[in-house]
Amino acid sequence: MVEKTGSNKELIALLEIWINIEKISMEATSDILSKVDDKLLKALIGDIRGDSHKHKELLELVMAV
Repeated sequence: MVEKTGSNKELIALLEIWINIEKISMEATSDILSKVDDKLLKALIGDIRGDSHKHKELLELVMAV
């Protein structure tokens, strides 16, 4: 039998940290996008920003459940 360690409080704290990391990533990529002219870089950075946005939404959904 496997014993569970930790608590929901620890999980929530970690998820909040992760959400903040995704917010920072979204802000940073938005800032970088405004300074980049290369189409390929804009596409890649835009994808990274979109991924961070989706991650943030999913993490918030997990916390709401």
